[in-house]
Amino acid sequence: MGLSNIAWSIAFLFLPNPPLQDAIASQAIQNIFDFNGQDISNMVWSCATMSWKDDPLMHALSRRASLILSTFSPQGLANTAWAMARLENADTPFLNAIASASIPSIGAGQWDPQNLANTAWAFARFCVSHKPLLAAISSESQR
Repeated sequence: MGLSNIAWSIAFLFLPNPPLQDAIASQAIQNIFDFNGQDISNMVWSCATMSWKDDPLMHALSRRASLILSTFSPQGLANTAWAMARLENADTPFLNAIASASIPSIGAGQWDPQNLANTAWAFARFCVSHKPLLAAISSESQR
């Protein structure tokens, strides 16, 4: 949690510091199995907000996230999809996994309009047409 909070803080304040970011990335990769859904969501959001592209870090985060997507909050799922699109990280299998993990909570009415919009934008950005996800977003948007 500490690494993702540091990354979130420097992104929120928009204080890019490449040596610090490199150190965070290195430590995050080494400790990736300690990351929970919130940590991953915060880290990818931070990377996207600062346009910080670190392929090994993103690979490690997406692989870890794939194992624990069921633990992500709706905001965590939406922010992760948004960040991947913002970083132009076109990992279609990972996006499909996010879609599959999102559908139950969208259908249960747990998503706010911003999360729905961010997720729809992320999939549109990559031209990924996940029909069940789009149907769930469409249905929830009409409530």
